[in-house]
Amino acid sequence: MGLPDPFPARPADIDLNRLDPCATVSPESLRAAGVAPERRRIASPVVGGKPTRLCDWGGYGSDFGFTVQFFPSDAEQAVGADGAMIGEIEGYGTIRLTERETIAPLCEILVDTGESQLIRTQTQAADVEPPGPGSWIDKTCDRAVRLTAEVIRTARGLAA
Repeated sequence: MGLPDPFPARPADIDLNRLDPCATVSPESLRAAGVAPERRRIASPVVGGKPTRLCDWGGYGSDFGFTVQFFPSDAEQAVGADGAMIGEIEGYGTIRLTERETIAPLCEILVDTGESQLIRTQTQAADVEPPGPGSWIDKTCDRAVRLTAEVIRTARGLAA
């Protein structure tokens, strides 16, 4: 008998094989989060010997960058990573990882969407902290959660 699943039961599996990661978040949502939607990059990198598909927005002129990537892997493999925080967005189990909490912070969210399928989102801030209350990493992860929620809702609708 293996270890118990760290995530809640999925509301529904999301088959990512037919989906375009670029179609999972609207330009309006990206703009509202400080990401330049017109600066889009599409790639199909191989990670750990497995093909992935990603869409990345941001770059020069953006306060934040945002990436959506589809992996043929299990999200629970990251449970033991340093600083991994288990959570839930839109009813799907997630793992949140952060890097560089003060300068150009990065918030990564892995979403358990099905057997050997996950969505990874990454939100990275520009290197200058904006004025106002709250920590830079918290501001970055707040944007990450909002955008990831839209990605999940859209992917689920497109896969239905």
